[in-house]
Amino acid sequence: MKKFLILLLFISVCDKAFSQNRIYISSSGNDLNSGRDSTKPWKTLHKLYRGYTYLLHRGDTLYFSLKRIPESDKREKITLGAYGASNQKPVLSLYKKVVRGAFEKQANDVWRVNLRDPSKLNGYTNLTDSNVGFIKVNGVIYGSKFPDQTSLSKNWDFASMDGYLYIKLNDDINPYNIQLAGNYTIIELSDDMTVQDIQLVGTGGHAIQGDSVSNIEIKHVDIAEIGGSYLPRAKIKNTRYGNGIELFNSATNCLIEDCSVSQVFDAAYTMQGGAVNSYFDNVVFRNNIADKNEQSFELWIKGWKSGFRNCKFINNRCTNSGFGWSHAVRTDKNVGVHLLIHAWEVADGDLLISGNQFENPRSSYMFSRDKIAGKNSFKSEKNVVLLKSGIPLRSSDSGSLQKQVRTLQKQTGWEKRTEFRTIK
Repeated sequence: MKKFLILLLFISVCDKAFSQNRIYISSSGNDLNSGRDSTKPWKTLHKLYRGYTYLLHRGDTLYFSLKRIPESDKREKITLGAYGASNQKPVLSLYKKVVRGAFEKQANDVWRVNLRDPSKLNGYTNLTDSNVGFIKVNGVIYGSKFPDQTSLSKNWDFASMDGYLYIKLNDDINPYNIQLAGNYTIIELSDDMTVQDIQLVGTGGHAIQGDSVSNIEIKHVDIAEIGGSYLPRAKIKNTRYGNGIELFNSATNCLIEDCSVSQVFDAAYTMQGGAVNSYFDNVVFRNNIADKNEQSFELWIKGWKSGFRNCKFINNRCTNSGFGWSHAVRTDKNVGVHLLIHAWEVADGDLLISGNQFENPRSSYMFSRDKIAGKNSFKSEKNVVLLKSGIPLRSSDSGSLQKQVRTLQKQTGWEKRTEFRTIK
């Protein structure tokens, strides 16, 4: 009996100690609360600390972004997850909501709103950026973005500059029910971080990005309506961007599993790097869904002593690439593909793409800007590729599907035991 009581006391003390490292966040919370239990949640989360678990209330929509925290000798985990009885995942959104009556009528049927005036906005009210990626009106995304207001010609064309958003609208009614996606990353990953059981929506930048991160798990995360802002410091002016889950420069021991990504300007999932020694080591994308993104999976490496070791993109279902909101407003119409290889300068190509279903791409199955062959090529095999009649495997391919398959296999060694079928 005495041992049993000691055990109960030990469990109680451990549970109390663990709960002290939990922070609860709810849309009905208050940042003056302790946040230490579910009855006294915070409303926002401004900074992460190692060793803490941050729980968002299921069914709520919350408006904040998370920045990477500095590396530390302490390898304590950081967890972002959910709590509550609802079956709905909590939503983390960066949509700015324009309040009714906030627009001002200009000449030539152009309306404008001051994005640096806090009285004009609800939702995500960070006022430091006016680089809008797209606008959403009554549930419909409009992505026709121009560098300045003089170029606007049709309804819902827009420009954002000097702290203002300009919208073309041939109507005397002040626009309302408008949401704006600004140039932010929703979650910047920190080392030793788990993100699970949440939804991410509404930004003109990336949903999740990790720059040279390690020991990452992203599970059961749903991502939608991402991208379209101008890429800062881009070599080509007015280049637009935005990915679902991006691992950048390098990554070690990362698992992305059971996630879904849709309506992203560029790629649902990507590993890319442009620095020396940009290695991706033991990175696995498994059992995920990609639907209506411009690309499903993007790869590019451009740097000396860079490449992949023990990386996998396996058992994912990718559908309708090139059929999302961004395709109509892009300048490059040939990259509505499932596999995009933007650049390939690798020392080691230990990457396996296998067991996936790739269905109904708009442009072609894959697009590569570089010729990829030889010992440093990745391996792609045992997939299912479903194409509508007339859609090529690669943009440069022609002839029957069987002929294209034989040519692809001979030139690259890819797609052994892959099933290719034509669909209606």
